[in-house]
Amino acid sequence: MPFILAMGCFIFSAVTLALWRMERNPLFAIIPTTAACSFFRLLQLLRIVKISTPVLSRVGQISYSIYIFHFIFAEYLVPDTVQYLFGDHGGDLTLLGSFI
Repeated sequence: MPFILAMGCFIFSAVTLALWRMERNPLFAIIPTTAACSFFRLLQLLRIVKISTPVLSRVGQISYSIYIFHFIFAEYLVPDTVQYLFGDHGGDLTLLGSFI
């Protein structure tokens, strides 16, 4: 069973990447479905294969904390910082500043 799930995850991921590289193709619209199928199989695989390492658990805690707290910085600090650094010099610099 784990092999079948791993192959399903790999196949749906490969299909997603292949569709992503296509330009102006109506099949591009099914990328969310193929990606969801890939993630579903990955989650099913992780339920079967129990991985319990303290390092992996700590990485999960830290990444979740970053996910929670980045909204505070993105909402309140970034706009003021970008305005201070770049002023009204256009959207490209503002976008660049938002990524920094």
